[in-house]
Amino acid sequence: MISELRIEKLNNACDPKILGCNSSEEVNVLEAIIGQDRAVRALKFGLGIRDKGFNIYVAGRPGTGKTTAVESFLEEIAKIEPCPSDWCYVHNFSDPYRPDILKLPSGWSGGFREDMESLIGTVMRDVRNAFESEEYATQRENTSKTFQQKKQELLENINEQAYKSGFVIQATPMGLLTIPIKDGKPLSDDEFLALDQKEKDQIVVKQQKLQEALETVLRQAKGLDKEARLALEKLDKEVASFTIGHFFNDLMEKYHELEEVLKYLRLVQEDILNNISVF
Repeated sequence: MISELRIEKLNNACDPKILGCNSSEEVNVLEAIIGQDRAVRALKFGLGIRDKGFNIYVAGRPGTGKTTAVESFLEEIAKIEPCPSDWCYVHNFSDPYRPDILKLPSGWSGGFREDMESLIGTVMRDVRNAFESEEYATQRENTSKTFQQKKQELLENINEQAYKSGFVIQATPMGLLTIPIKDGKPLSDDEFLALDQKEKDQIVVKQQKLQEALETVLRQAKGLDKEARLALEKLDKEVASFTIGHFFNDLMEKYHELEEVLKYLRLVQEDILNNISVF
């Protein structure tokens, strides 16, 4: 027979003494995973795998504390495991879309990042100062002047050769032309046509030889322009290399045991020297 349940029977009292504390403030945070022996075994098994390509997936109802429990479990495991290396992603000078990775001893990554930031800032300042110095301006001017003098000598020689052959070299929109002269004055087309055929033939032969010599001189002048440009580029690299060299030497000494870091530092130094105008 169904009878009414009295209200005093709707609770289940327990003796507070069995809790071993007076309030929850005296209870330590639970760091273990209780009641999930299978999950703990799975975590230990997964963490014991040393090969690449494996992951651990944890599932459960939201708000049940699974993330906190797993983090606490991993922290305990980490205390007895060797400290892992630091991994730093750095610029790949061969393929900017695929960063390179450097392996550093544990805790070194922050210092390495600060070293690189300090290096680039210092390099930008000192390289700029070096190229704004009077010494650099003098070296650049002397280098340019040397090639300009050689080029001037070539043009003077061909002008002298032309004059002795009875010609003058004139600059036109179409380039340098050899114009025959008579009595110290350039011949006009009408004056040239008025000459007898023998004299015209002699002038044409001389003009062809002179034109060939002029073209040779122009090629040599272009070659000097190229040499001058290369010499100035070499000067810039030498100035920049001298300016930044000791900064890189200091870092290479600091990281001398890490070959991958040394390789990266060399690539950074090379890239700076190849892109001096950026600085």
